[in-house]
Amino acid sequence: MKYTFKIASYFGIPVRIHITFPLILAAAGAEGWFLGGVTDALRGVLLVLIVFVCVILHELGHSLQARRFGIRVRDIVLLPIGGVARAERLPEKPSQEIAVAISGPLVNFVLAGVLALVIWARGDQFEFNDRFLTNLLIINLVLGLFNLVPAFPMDGGRILRGLLSTKLPYPAATRLAKDVGQIIALAFAILGFLNTKLVVLPLIAVAIFYGAITEERLVKARAENAARHGRARDN
Repeated sequence: MKYTFKIASYFGIPVRIHITFPLILAAAGAEGWFLGGVTDALRGVLLVLIVFVCVILHELGHSLQARRFGIRVRDIVLLPIGGVARAERLPEKPSQEIAVAISGPLVNFVLAGVLALVIWARGDQFEFNDRFLTNLLIINLVLGLFNLVPAFPMDGGRILRGLLSTKLPYPAATRLAKDVGQIIALAFAILGFLNTKLVVLPLIAVAIFYGAITEERLVKARAENAARHGRARDN
């Protein structure tokens, strides 16, 4: 991916950040500054950085599971909207796709469980307030649950395709998963327009809608490429 640079490497997998990544840090710092000054600005930036550590762990969950199936992961790229693990190919079996896809959310749920134990050990209360660890726990739960939404490009879309492809050809399973994702995108868009507090939902809807189209196109392109190579070998 263009305009990225390497910041670390874990288990032999490079971690890169996009040049636009600092925008999310600037936004978090600015929000904290306007709400409470320097302390809140630093607190906001720190929370975002730790959240992206959780994102890296989420993507490592996908990556290490993929490597168990012999799939090479080129790198993990951090963007302002999240992270992506870039693998050289898709899993070959439905069970493998499901295992790889679900590994990321499971990491977030494990992190949430660890944070819950830490909070409990400290005697803190589970309240929706500005407590740092509680916020981080909630964020990990949201990350895990949101990624299970059955729509591309989220992990839930790949889990759905994996389940469907146990009964359907892979392109047909992709097409049906795409259709389900686009229905969910439409529902998100409607909810966002009906409730101004959910203004981010229409933006998510756009990402889901076009993510579904992109995924179907990629699968079609891979199938066509495999067919061409097959004809070339026959000749």
